[in-house]
Amino acid sequence: MPRRRRIGHAVVPLHGVADPRGLEGGRGGVQVAELVRKHGISRDTYFKWKSKYGGATVPELRRLRELEAENAKLKRMYADLALENTAIKDLLSLKW
Repeated sequence: MPRRRRIGHAVVPLHGVADPRGLEGGRGGVQVAELVRKHGISRDTYFKWKSKYGGATVPELRRLRELEAENAKLKRMYADLALENTAIKDLLSLKW
């Protein structure tokens, strides 16, 4: 079965409704086990997302996603330039 990928706006509603102690009532009161079963994620994934996206809002997560995409683009650009630089140095170091 293909893995589903959730980012930002799909994660924010999840961590706001569960009570990790499993008690009804509280801050929204849905048990974690019920919540992860409903959304098809593991308990570990839930707590990983909760620690990573803690109190983030949807606009903050959109900005984070944009910054991560920009960072990946810059890393690719750097890798290409470093490869070109290495190739040029190798060519220049050859004895003619």
